[in-house]
Amino acid sequence: MDKSKYNDRLEDYSLDKLYNVAKRNFNKSIVLRDLYRNERGELIAQCISCGRKTIINSSYDLKKFVAGHYFRTFGFTSVEFDRDNVNIQCSQYCNVNMSGNLSLYQKSLVVKIGQERFDVLKAKAQQTHKLTYRELINIIIESREIIARRKKELHIKF
Repeated sequence: MDKSKYNDRLEDYSLDKLYNVAKRNFNKSIVLRDLYRNERGELIAQCISCGRKTIINSSYDLKKFVAGHYFRTFGFTSVEFDRDNVNIQCSQYCNVNMSGNLSLYQKSLVVKIGQERFDVLKAKAQQTHKLTYRELINIIIESREIIARRKKELHIKF
């Protein structure tokens, strides 16, 4: 993907606007990253916490899932945009009602990424990091590339 095509527009944004664009694109890339097609070719979303699987037929179905952070965005700035920290999660039940359903999230996350990467993530979460303008632009560009690639791989039209 041509990075200069995004840089021209993004570099005119304020830091706050750039952060919001990065967050929106990053979260969408996570949801798309974690979708898969089953043996019947159905598009499936599976919550990292409760394991519930849902067939996705439309953008409405997809809105039932969010990019859920194991380490919350508030207070854990160093891992807010860490792809190991963020996974697809059912919106209403686990993310909202269960405040992330963290005990089940942790078990599934360790299975997914392994104990060693989980320990690195845990240590990184204790650090503080203020994202730079350039880092936010890079997050946006990388996320947009993932979104485009996953939509193509999964044959998603919505």
